[in-house]
This record gives sequence, structure tokens and C-alpha cells, in this order.
Amino acid sequence: MVDTHAARVTPEAGSAPGPSEGELFKKILGAAWQGLHADIRRRFDKNPSPGKALHYRGTLSELRCSRFGRLLGHLTQPLIQGALIPYSDADFPVEIQVYAKPGDPAIYKQRIYRLHGRRPIQFTSFMRESERGEVLEYVGMGLGMKLVLSVENGSLHFRSDGYFWQLFGWRLPLPGLLTPGKTFLWHHNETPERFNIRIEIRHPLMGTTFTQVGVFEEVSAPRMIDTHLLALQLMAAQGALGAFDTLYHHEGTEALPRRASAGRELAIHATRSSIYCLLFIGLSSWAWHGAWAWVLLAVFGVEIVLTLWDFVVEDRSRLLPATERVTHTVLAINAGAFIALLALAAVGWAAEPTALAWQPQGWLGAFLALCGVGVGVSGLRDAFAARALLRRRRQARVRETEAPVRFGARPRRVLVTGGTGFIGQILVRHLLADGHAVTVWTRDARAAAWNFGGAVRCVQSLAELPAAEEIEVVVNLAGARILGARWSERRQRQLLASREGLTRQLVEWMAARPRKPWLLLSGSAIGYYGVQPQGDATALDEDAPPQDIFMSRLCQRWEQAAQAAVALGVQVACMRFGFVLGHQGSLPQLLLPVRLGVGGRLGSGRQWLSWVHVHDLVRALAHAWSRIEREAGTPAAQAFNVTAPQALSQHDFTRVAASVLHRPCWMPTPAAPVKLLLGEQADLLLEGQRVVPARLQREGFAFMFPDARGALTDLCRPR
Repeated sequence: MVDTHAARVTPEAGSAPGPSEGELFKKILGAAWQGLHADIRRRFDKNPSPGKALHYRGTLSELRCSRFGRLLGHLTQPLIQGALIPYSDADFPVEIQVYAKPGDPAIYKQRIYRLHGRRPIQFTSFMRESERGEVLEYVGMGLGMKLVLSVENGSLHFRSDGYFWQLFGWRLPLPGLLTPGKTFLWHHNETPERFNIRIEIRHPLMGTTFTQVGVFEEVSAPRMIDTHLLALQLMAAQGALGAFDTLYHHEGTEALPRRASAGRELAIHATRSSIYCLLFIGLSSWAWHGAWAWVLLAVFGVEIVLTLWDFVVEDRSRLLPATERVTHTVLAINAGAFIALLALAAVGWAAEPTALAWQPQGWLGAFLALCGVGVGVSGLRDAFAARALLRRRRQARVRETEAPVRFGARPRRVLVTGGTGFIGQILVRHLLADGHAVTVWTRDARAAAWNFGGAVRCVQSLAELPAAEEIEVVVNLAGARILGARWSERRQRQLLASREGLTRQLVEWMAARPRKPWLLLSGSAIGYYGVQPQGDATALDEDAPPQDIFMSRLCQRWEQAAQAAVALGVQVACMRFGFVLGHQGSLPQLLLPVRLGVGGRLGSGRQWLSWVHVHDLVRALAHAWSRIEREAGTPAAQAFNVTAPQALSQHDFTRVAASVLHRPCWMPTPAAPVKLLLGEQADLLLEGQRVVPARLQREGFAFMFPDARGALTDLCRPR
């Protein structure tokens, strides 16, 4: 009988395959082993190695259970499905597979019973030698029994000698009345290839409760796919494709951490990434047995729900580009495939004792673990980004409530170019909050309408605007990104076309309309003033002269194209923007080395940096609009410097940023490689201008963020 006291289980060491059944039975039976029929000895001496199972096929001529057995089988089915079959049947096929696992000394047996008119019943048990030299067979959920072996007339007999429940490494004996009863098994040889089996389970009070009788023979192994390995390979593909999606789409083209509407999507991504981190690392070298299998199935369920929720949130908040839509579809199909395969494996794992079984997968396991670390880092990034976006939204709501931006005295019909850009998106939202009807002229009207939640009319051609419809104000912010590819002749033509060319097209459209807008707010830049010698602290106001270099000529021609609208009776205000500080634009790239702790001066560091907080920029647009509306004078062109009153040197600005971010400021970047890389464009970084907002200050405009520390604190550490 099993000892009446709990026995501590000592884990077996080593990673080599365990002994065959024959070696185990020979050790237990001793001299009696030789009394077995030679075919039986030969059969049990075959040792299944990992990945090379032994296969048997046969027919059960009798499957019978008593009423008590039927009740017991139904009650235990959720825990040890297939161990006690609660049905009676006859002459149906059965398949048996005997196999081993890497690093596991146990011998596993999987049986598939194909009863008539019922779904196949699968039952897996495993046999191993205890630390005391006993033969133990586990039937699921830690339930097992000790087996006593004997030889009678050349046949092998098994008899159970007590049941136990293995829990947290301890074997706890179970009273006989609370078990199915004693199990008796006879293995009798018929031919070298055929043998018959008879199994009876006898309860001390209820008599014989279960009976199985059948004939079996060994068959060649069917060509099967290792579904567990295939699932892990699909997971590896998921990790690689997910990394591409994160880096190219989420961080690159879509810039989700800087997209105001992406907070909920990022929160879902952070949760899903934590789940994938657990799955990648947990499945890289372990099998989840027993209760852990149910945990794994629950995790799969949560992941499926989160994936569906993510689809809904994405479709509500933004229009996915084609490449991202295709990538997400492939990821969803691939995830469904490996989850289905692992779920099938988990059903078998659930029948084994609760443990995280070590099953190393070599380089595949190492790659999966690496994917787990990567997706975990990505999840932390998304979590912090989601928290920052939540704070920004809360901050923006408070700001709009306490100090709303007012554009003029009454609502107007406004046309905005560049409305999907960094500044344009913020401006459009403020215009909508102030009650204006906004139309955005953009290259992708569908994506823009999606981005603004349908609150804005978006057109791809000015011809789509009816001539009879009055457009009262035009805000022109369109223009290709100035900092990027070298200013070759082709690139210069592109920059001129996106600013001067588009503005001329806009003025020509105004001229063709029967009712002209009364105001044009047209973007420009402080590059109008060229470059200022380093060490020269002269303040440049709106009357300072331009220079004959490309950045200055670009701004001059841009403004001249806008000023042509004066002849149409339109008031024109050219807004010369400084370096705009916001969550998008160039500031995140400028702050990246500072965040990484390697910020410092760029070139000499003495070049002036005239900057403005994006909220003050929007307020300056509203100020110019409202003042021109109040004065209602003769149409004229005016210029406004939109910069904060306190310009800094580049080095001082970087030191302030490092102080706000609690980082050092120590690593200089030499000017030579920057000039070599960017050519004339390097002047944007290595030279500067000390520009002052003279007109705004004369007119009483009060900056909300007059100093760089306050502006950077607002953007980098929102409350």
C-alpha cells in the first residue's frame, strides 16, 4: 500500500531520456522478468526517444461501466477526462501512442478512444519511477496510483496499490473509499505483433465499475507535424512581424506616442504587450502543465478579447494606412493559428501534474525569449506614452476651460491648408472649440476626416468648394518639411512649390470667387532674416531686412505670394514662426539625445534659438485675427514675429532642457559632420537669429510661456 504519511517528491536531474518501460519493469520485477513471454519483453524494451513515439492500433471488443462507474466518470471528466469513460460500447477503434519528452524521465501514453456516435475521447497518462523505486502512474491533475507488477503464465499483470494526490511536490495518500477502486491490468501476448489487454477497476463497496478488453498491434508511425514546434515557430514569426509593425508604423509613420487621439489604443497595446511578454518568455523553454495549462488558456482568452477591442478602437480613432492594415491582418491570422495549436497542446498539458516543465528549444527558444524582452520594453514605452497622453488631454481640457482661445467676435467659415500637420491639427481643434465651421484642404481627405472625427469638412481640391459658399477666413499653413534631405536644386524646387506655389494657387482661387475672404493668415518663418553672426545680440524685429540665401529667399517668395491677395481686398498677415515647441514637430527629435543623457552643444552652441510654445503660436494667430477684425482698416499686408520674448543660445536651451528632464548636458556635436551631411541646410541648426515679437508685444499680447523652462516643463512634465 502507499505509505500513510505524505511523501516528498524529489525532482529527477539531468536532461537525457529516461529508461524504457522494459528497463523499469526489469528493475522492479527482478528475476521474474525472465518469466515474461519473449515477445512482451521485446515489446517493452523499445525505448521511445523525444520526437520518435511508438504507435499501437487496436479494437476494444468490450467497454463497460456500472451505474456507479457512469456517475463517477461524469463527475471526474472535467479533471481527468478519459481516465474513467462513463459509457458502454463494443468493437470500436483505439489508438495508443507511447512517447518521451526532452529532459523528462517519464514515459507518456496517449490513448484516443473512437466510440460509436461520440466525439473521440483522448486520455494521457505517464509512468515514472519514484525515489523509492516504486512504479507510479499519473492520470491527471496530480492524481496518481502506485502499481505492483507480477508475472503469471508469461503475461504481465499490473495491480494498483493505493491512490495519491501530488500537490506542491508532496504525495498525499487518498482513502480507498474515495477512489475509483483497485485497478487490474493483464497484458497477454498473442503473436510477435499482437497482444491483448484487459483492464478492470473494482471498488471495495460497488464492485467492478469499469471494464476494458481489446486487441492491439504495433503500427508504423504516422507522418505527423510537431504542432508544438510549429506553434513556437509561428510565435517567432509573430515576434518579428510585430517588431516591424511597432517600429515602422506605431513609432514611425503613425507616431502613436505623439498622436493626441491614441491614448486608449496605446493603453491596449501596453496590456497586450505585457501578455505577449509573458507568452514569449514563458513558452520559450517551458511547458505549462496542470493548473498552469488553464492559466495559459485564460491568457489566450484575454488576448483574443483585447485584440478585438484594439481593432474597434483603431477604427474609431484613425484611418490605418494600407501597409498597417495588411500587417495587422497577417498578425491576427498568425496569432489565431499559434493560439489554436497551443490551446490543443494545453488540453493535453492540463492532464499532467501542475508544474512549469523545462523544455528547452535551442535557438528558437532564445529568439522567443528575446522577443519577450523586446515586446516587454515596447509595452512599457506604450504604457508611459498612454499615461503622458492622458495627462496632456486633462491639461488641455483644463486650459480650454480656464483660458479658451477666441478667434474674432463671431463664428466664421474657415479654410485651413496644412490642417493635418503638427500646428494645423491643434489650430483646427481650437477653431472647432470656438464654434467656427472648418474646411481642410488636404491630399488625403478621407484620412483627415477620420482624424477629426467627422467634425471637419475635408477636400482634396479647391474646386470641390461651391462658388456660392462664402469662405471668410483662410489660414495657410501648408508646406513640405524644411529639415530633411539636402537642399539640392530639385529639393529647393519642391520646397518652393509647397510654399510659394501652393500660396499662389490659393490666391488665384480667391480671385475666381465672387465673394472673397476678408482675411488670410499665412505662415512664414524667421528664416526670413537669414543668419545672424554668432556673438551678435541685436534683436531682430519685423522691420529687419532679409538676406540673399536660400532659407531667406524661400520665406520672401512665400510672403510675396500671400501679399498678392491684398489686391483682392483681403487683409493679409504673414506669421513668421520661430522654432515651435510641441509634442510633435522637431522638438521630440531635438530632445532625444538629451533624454538619452548625451545632450550638449551643437557646433559652437552660441547660435541663437528663437522659439515659441505651440499654444502661444495658436493664441498669436487668434490675436492677429481679432485685432485685424476690430480695426477693419484698408486691406494691407502685415508681418508678425511669432517667437517667445526670451531667445536663448542653443547651448543654453539644451541646458534648460536637460535640467527639466533631469539629465546631464555634456556631449558636444562638432559642426563639421553636420555641414558635411546637410550642406547649406546645416545653417538651420548651426546658425540662428535673435528674433523678438515686437508687433505682438506692442499690441499687448501676453505670452503664456515667455521662458524656455516653463515651456519645456509644460510639454515634458505635464501635470
